[in-house]
Amino acid sequence: MVPRIINALKAEVPDCDIELVLGSNADLEDKLQAGDIDAALICVHELGRRRHRIVKTLFDDEIHFARAADSVPHSSAPVDLRRYDGEPFVLLSQDFSTGRDSYRMFLEAGITPRVALRANDIFTLTSLVKGGVGHALLPKRIDDIYPGALAFSRVAENQRVIQTIGLCYLKSRRADERIAALEKAAIAVTS
Repeated sequence: MVPRIINALKAEVPDCDIELVLGSNADLEDKLQAGDIDAALICVHELGRRRHRIVKTLFDDEIHFARAADSVPHSSAPVDLRRYDGEPFVLLSQDFSTGRDSYRMFLEAGITPRVALRANDIFTLTSLVKGGVGHALLPKRIDDIYPGALAFSRVAENQRVIQTIGLCYLKSRRADERIAALEKAAIAVTS
């Protein structure tokens, strides 16, 4: 999705200088507030509404139970996380929305995960799960990046978390033609 947004933005504003900055929600929110970045594509479902920020909701994505694709036969039945109490999990730090959402799901299931390893980015985490280090709770959109690398299963309804992804920028930047073009590109790509 991000490359498609960048290409759409470049088509609209060819001389736009783009620097892609990766980080946790917390890092990107701080950089946005400080003016170090112009906009952020982040999870917005847990953002507090602030008067100085504009948030454009783009799409929702459900967190799934993920394991190495070759670890067990796939089943379409929802996974009850209680069955995995004591099993190894690879987790993101709680600076990341997916890390916080994972702990929220464990809390709903009433279990404490056995943390096999912590990763500082979702791409490393995905590689660790693919390598069999442990299970993870990941947004389904990861399957688009690494198709077939992991087996994704929905979790039991009472344990599910939906992430809302959105574009955020400061209200003081809303008249900036590059921000308007970025918003237009993001909405077009995700619609």
